[in-house]
Amino acid sequence: MFKLRKFFTSGSAVEIPDDGRSVPGTPEGFYAPLTTDSLLMPKNRAQCLKQIRDNNMMPKPLCEAMCCAPVYSLLLSTQNVPAAREGRWSHAGGFGDLTLLHTSYAVRLARAHMFPPGASAEEQAAQGAAWHAVIFWSALFYHLPLLAHLEGELFSGRGWQPGISVPDEAYRFRFRQLPPQGTEAQQLAAVIAGGLLPEGAAAWLATVPGALQNLAGAFWHQHPEMALIRDVLQESARQAESPLLNGGIVATASHIASAEVVTGEVVVSGKTESTVAPAVSGEEAAAEGNTVSGNAAESVQEQPEMRQQQAEKPTTPDSSEGSEDDAACEMESIPTDEDTAMLVSMFAEEARAPEKGEDDSPSGEVVAPVSSTGEISAAGDDEEDFIAWLKMGLSSGMIEANTPSARVHYIAGYVFLSVPDIFFLYRKLTGSQRERKNIQALFERACIHKIREGERFFSVRLYSVPEKTGNYKTVSGYLVKGRYLYGYNKVPEDSAFIIFP
Repeated sequence: MFKLRKFFTSGSAVEIPDDGRSVPGTPEGFYAPLTTDSLLMPKNRAQCLKQIRDNNMMPKPLCEAMCCAPVYSLLLSTQNVPAAREGRWSHAGGFGDLTLLHTSYAVRLARAHMFPPGASAEEQAAQGAAWHAVIFWSALFYHLPLLAHLEGELFSGRGWQPGISVPDEAYRFRFRQLPPQGTEAQQLAAVIAGGLLPEGAAAWLATVPGALQNLAGAFWHQHPEMALIRDVLQESARQAESPLLNGGIVATASHIASAEVVTGEVVVSGKTESTVAPAVSGEEAAAEGNTVSGNAAESVQEQPEMRQQQAEKPTTPDSSEGSEDDAACEMESIPTDEDTAMLVSMFAEEARAPEKGEDDSPSGEVVAPVSSTGEISAAGDDEEDFIAWLKMGLSSGMIEANTPSARVHYIAGYVFLSVPDIFFLYRKLTGSQRERKNIQALFERACIHKIREGERFFSVRLYSVPEKTGNYKTVSGYLVKGRYLYGYNKVPEDSAFIIFP
């Protein structure tokens, strides 16, 4: 008898089994495809997803697109398949349970370290988000080779490969009678991972030396170049009791005798909810159904070899207002903390209205406040989010630039940000509830904009034609050094529509 659970579809409560096998109308021996909501309903999965979000360095909108969206897609394309023929992860939904648990361990372990190890504190602050993204994706895709041991069939008779597509009708599956040969499992895993990696992610990582290469190594043979990342992934696999640690999934013929697709008998049974990821804080550690020994937070502290490369993130001295901010900004300092997320297409464009200011080119910057554990301070959330969003939008081309209607223009290696338009645009596209003037004040606190003779704003003439002739309007805004927003990438060509008066 399957334990029934309620979930909501279009506002109405429907009773379905945990694994979708007894949904009314489902053919005998088949499973009904489950939605994202129902796949994430078990407490252990919801808890793991919460831990992934809580330990992510990206702003919330970027975290959803860069991290949560691939999780949803992977769960939908694997449904309730197991991760192994026997053992802890052989139940229905075992692959999803294992993947989420392993990933939640990895992101928590990673937060105890600074990346890349051996780099200066400034580089670690600027590149940290990208390296944590590498670890997240490497952990999420770590167990994809296990899917090569499975084959599926839809009710219509069409073949279905778990991990490749979302079944659009009732399905069943079995373990292959012959295990994958040579590099077949890695090849399939690379294809699946490539489809799950968010658009623009590879381009973003390519701006951080070594990041893309490490992710590629993790995709291909679970062996990223950086030893610390390997340590994090392997320790997470050990904590999650990964079947890969025992050489993959090995079983006797008796375990697959009843798994023939033609008979409609599947190799697994039972419900999706079976294991619970221990919470970092003690309050969730006693969650129902917890079968993991020990707490992940404790395991982090038990790994001295993984802590030896820690370093403290730079922090910004507390600055108040007016001349104190100006003085801080006029000192040549450290590049801004967030290399967080230049991607995520999800944004369109629009907003308007200028303000007053003055003159031409830049100098000076400082890092946004970050704790030594890597936690971004609550007061700086919008400051961090705005700069991350700006980097993402400019590098991916999602923020319009160098056009008559753009809020951003390039001039002599610097980025001109129209004020207050750029902050209104940020609020509109990200849904931030903070007041525009507060976001602007936090941005100024980061001190990445030029200040000259006490003036924070610079005025430019914005023309409607590239010849810079005829009518123009005066627009005020900030000047920011291009290298702080583009890192190792080349700053785009100068705008044909603006000049300094």
